[in-house]
Amino acid sequence: MFLQGTPDTDSVSDRWGAFDIDDVSDPWGTYDTDDVSNPRELLRATLNKKEVSTLKERFDNTKQTLQLTVQIQRAPVMEKAVGVFSRSSLETELAAKENEISQLADDIQSLQSTVNYLKEASASQIIQLEETLIEKNKTIQELEEKLIQQKDYEEIKKELSHMFFLGRIFS
Repeated sequence: MFLQGTPDTDSVSDRWGAFDIDDVSDPWGTYDTDDVSNPRELLRATLNKKEVSTLKERFDNTKQTLQLTVQIQRAPVMEKAVGVFSRSSLETELAAKENEISQLADDIQSLQSTVNYLKEASASQIIQLEETLIEKNKTIQELEEKLIQQKDYEEIKKELSHMFFLGRIFS
């Protein structure tokens, strides 16, 4: 049995399609019953002619059957081709969607790493700002203490100045 779409079926159908039994010549001349004079040869020629006719009919029937078989075998090939084409279309769409998903996953991963970097940078800046705030608060506290000391100094100076003035008066 020939497989569909193989070179064997194509070449056989081409050969059979081109082959015509009527084109076959009779090398022995036994098919012409009119020229036969011997009754025995006439009988043989008649039988040969009938056999050729029967073989022609069988050949034509076989040829038609083969052509139908080839057509039937090719029909599923067309259906398969359409199925393959539509499946190929679906597979192409699926591959495109998979690429899109992959790209989105890469984008998400990139964004997550950016967010993590920004979190770390922000935490580092917050720590630096807190340290700066602590230093500024210490500086403010030291300045407040100096102001208090200076205020005390001013009061002491004022008192001394009063005492000195009173001391001059009483002396």
